[in-house]
Amino acid sequence: AQESRGLGDVYKRQPMAQGKKALIFVDVQRDFCTGSLAVPGAEAQLEKLQDLLNRSTPEFYDVAIFSMDKHPANHSSFKEHGGLWPPHCVVDTPGAELVLDVSTIQIPFFVVSKGDGADDAYSAFQGHAEYVSSDSVAKLLHDLDVKEVDICGWALDYCVKHTALDAAKYGFKTRVHLAYCSAVDSTNTVAVIKELHDAGVTTADE
Repeated sequence: AQESRGLGDVYKRQPMAQGKKALIFVDVQRDFCTGSLAVPGAEAQLEKLQDLLNRSTPEFYDVAIFSMDKHPANHSSFKEHGGLWPPHCVVDTPGAELVLDVSTIQIPFFVVSKGDGADDAYSAFQGHAEYVSSDSVAKLLHDLDVKEVDICGWALDYCVKHTALDAAKYGFKTRVHLAYCSAVDSTNTVAVIKELHDAGVTTADE
């Protein structure tokens, strides 16, 4: 809990840039927490992520994005169809459910669905915001005058990484909060952080 409060203190000390700031929660879903593709450390981290969501007030952020894998049962990323992964986050199954309670959030938010096409769609920017007629997530954020994005969630070495790289590519000042991410393979973490830094993405340990 002390680490979570410290994160808010860090935000308060930093001058806000011109434009708005978004917080992206990447794939905080049941199958990545306790299900068929559980990320090591994710379940233990859930309370911390919920606390971050609860404290996502207009003082810190203007909008939140919740990206979610929503795969068809025969998705190409599944091993039985030639992919890398066991079946996970199949649309309309409990494994695809968000495991955060969004009823406490105090800022506008959008749910972004991804992975219903032929590719893996690791990045939130490969998805589409539900109930919004925007062409893309990047356009949605640009239309909202978002200039900065902070990213947390699962998994650091896949969907978080690709979301952060895309955010930087689309011109957002991008930061990944490592204490709020877990990796499929933690031995990749140093290499992932270097790749992020090389792309202009900053990381924070708190």
